[in-house]
Amino acid sequence: MSSSRLAQSGVSIEEEVQITIGDIQYLLILHQENFLSCDDGNAPTLVLVYLTEPGQNISKSALREFRANILGQDDIFQPEFYCNVVFYGSKKDDLQIEPEALEELAAWNTKTWTYVTGNPTAKIAPGPYVFARGKTWQPWRVYHDFNATFMSTLDSPQAGTNGRIIVPSRCYYKPSKSRPLDGARISVKDNIDIAGHKTTLCNRAWEDLYPAKTKHAACVQALLDAGAIIVGKTKLQAMIMREEPLEAVEFTAPFNPRGDGYQVPSGSSHGSAASVGSYDWLDFSIGSDTNGSGRKPAHYNGCFSIRPSTGTMNTDGVIGQFPQFDMPVFFGRDLSRFSEFISVWYGNSPMLRTPSKLPVKILYPLDYLPTPNAAQSRLIDKFVEGIESALQVSKEEISLARLWKKDCPDGPEHTDIAEYLKLAGGYPYYRDAYYDLSGFRKQYAEKHGKPPFVHRAMHWQWNIAKQISVEERDKYWRRSEIYRHWLLDRVFKANSNNFINVMIFPIEVGKPNYRDAELPPLSILSGYSSLNMAPMMRAPELTAMVGEITYNSVVTKREEPLPIGVSVIGPPGTDLYLADLVEKANVAIYSTIPSPGDAVVFDELVHASTHDRMTHSLALCKMPFRHIGFDSFRDILVSVLDSQFLIKQGSRSIIISVESVYSMDGDFCPIQEFLEVSKEICPNGNVVFCVDEAHATGVLGPKGAGLISALGIQNEIAIRLHTYGKAMASTGAVIHGNATVRTALMNFACSVIYITAPSFPMVAAIRAGYNLLSTGETQKSQEKIQHLVRHFFEVITSSPVWDQATNMGILSIPVSEDWELREFLAHCLLV
Repeated sequence: MSSSRLAQSGVSIEEEVQITIGDIQYLLILHQENFLSCDDGNAPTLVLVYLTEPGQNISKSALREFRANILGQDDIFQPEFYCNVVFYGSKKDDLQIEPEALEELAAWNTKTWTYVTGNPTAKIAPGPYVFARGKTWQPWRVYHDFNATFMSTLDSPQAGTNGRIIVPSRCYYKPSKSRPLDGARISVKDNIDIAGHKTTLCNRAWEDLYPAKTKHAACVQALLDAGAIIVGKTKLQAMIMREEPLEAVEFTAPFNPRGDGYQVPSGSSHGSAASVGSYDWLDFSIGSDTNGSGRKPAHYNGCFSIRPSTGTMNTDGVIGQFPQFDMPVFFGRDLSRFSEFISVWYGNSPMLRTPSKLPVKILYPLDYLPTPNAAQSRLIDKFVEGIESALQVSKEEISLARLWKKDCPDGPEHTDIAEYLKLAGGYPYYRDAYYDLSGFRKQYAEKHGKPPFVHRAMHWQWNIAKQISVEERDKYWRRSEIYRHWLLDRVFKANSNNFINVMIFPIEVGKPNYRDAELPPLSILSGYSSLNMAPMMRAPELTAMVGEITYNSVVTKREEPLPIGVSVIGPPGTDLYLADLVEKANVAIYSTIPSPGDAVVFDELVHASTHDRMTHSLALCKMPFRHIGFDSFRDILVSVLDSQFLIKQGSRSIIISVESVYSMDGDFCPIQEFLEVSKEICPNGNVVFCVDEAHATGVLGPKGAGLISALGIQNEIAIRLHTYGKAMASTGAVIHGNATVRTALMNFACSVIYITAPSFPMVAAIRAGYNLLSTGETQKSQEKIQHLVRHFFEVITSSPVWDQATNMGILSIPVSEDWELREFLAHCLLV
């Protein structure tokens, strides 16, 4: 590295390997290659590494692409790292840096840029680094588990509430064919083994009795081999048995991030689902499912999950209760990544069927639908309509009870399916699980001279199990198997080579379930329950979010959103079919919602807050265009279509982010021209506009409704943002969008989910402002602003020294050119 001093930022080492940048904490991890150097002693120096090759030309566009597609995807990187840029891999003389690239570095506020040839065999990744104490470090960001979802993290034992989780920069990883999950952050349920750590089952007796594991569970090893990062182990309902929050006497139950924050997380994999639902820095979580342990948490915590076909995966290292039903499951927020994850996680399972063009039939079971909650049923029906639309098919209503009564699979004396299956899902499971745990009870008693502590629900299950004879167990297992074969042959027609049958049903009735509510009675889950269909049939089941309903919270005393999930089940081996099917349904329903695979195209001068939010966006790429540059806008759209097949195909969208009036120069967005270009370039209609009207609200348009209303193009703009901190003389903002936009914001936008209610003075001020606008009292003020600006232009441009002053650079007004031809004028800025 050159001997130039690296610029110092305002950071300090608080402890041996920790730094703080602003209010963000980092743990420094020593890099195996000490490739940085600095003569500033022990003071920490922030560095951004940009990889190069000899003979490379570094352009402005290359730097912007690096910023948008590498740094823009990273939650570790902060603007302070721009201070010192290191071009790694080449000598200074072997690189050509264009003048515009230097201007771009200046715009980044870069103080120094240096060159490091480096070791050709070293593995150096681009992104943020820290030089401190004479060594090169990777800054790993410290997050806190504020919803108590983790049992333990990999850098501190038993994190409990608000424990610490550390994650590396996403810049360091690049998914490839050999490592498709490179850098994916994953949490793991604490009934699944991780080498070097205890598997506790969230039970102190179990934790005390068994030592740390010496090898990873097979399903964890598969993820590590694909490049995934395990960030910690999550809580579960103790002993993989029902444990409501009020029953959690040893470890605090996780907090559900949805609704009012005090709904039950539900199901034994509740920590896994709650962690994915709570933290946007986490990509996936692994749990397990016996008879609802994975699907219920997904529904309650507002995320996606899939229970694999039984037998598709190696379950070594996964502690369960009943091997015939037990399966690992995974949770995620991004459905578009499920197919890839399935392919990696399942390996080369011969059971997994490759999706084909076989027609799909949708079974709509009247046994479970509609639910008693009409709002929930409407959302589920909308989801079904999305599948019907995507596949151009119609659902088929079916009654399992009537079909069973007609077929009588186990003789005419068993016509009532509900009665027949009442104990078929529980008795074999309870008895086998009890005797499988005999070693645990015996070994603990031998070690401590007393029985192990387990919560009351576990004792209830054990007491039932002790009364079940081998003959009873086998009787009800036989019924379970008869039901399985009947479902496969008669309902799903699993052996058909002509079509695939899938069934849609709810998880539970959509209604609030508070964590401090009176405990529900203990009962055996009927084999007729929809939750038992997948384990009894050994079938895959994917749980998807289909929207939200509202309820009046007894906690917050206001309406709160409640996520609604739906399950889709298919014959064994159709896991990939289900992921593809549900994604198609969601595309049909949420066509305007930014998701992975989408692109964000934005004016380079959009507000800094927009850049912040884009950093956390799930969109595949974010591309800036030159400020109000018509040709640049067109070129970027063409570039995105050429490079993104799914967008060109029409199955993903381009989100255009602009401001109606730009605060710095006071110029207007040529929104109508942009609309015309987008329609020309993207004939599939998959371009949506998001317009920030902060500086137009109250000033332009009929009754201060903004520029979009003034132009009469409200129906062509998907999202409009009106803020109240400017002309409205208050605080806060409102987002205009359809029901789909609202649902997405309420379920996935952390800034909306965790924000507090507006204060009364704030609401009163906004209402007063709107009252003035609606009565037309402010129209004269709007007109006066336009008159004053026009008068200013007339006077100053007619001055005899105007041309001379502007040519000499003494005076500059960015919006002065052709001002008289414009329908609207904004404020002026003298430069």
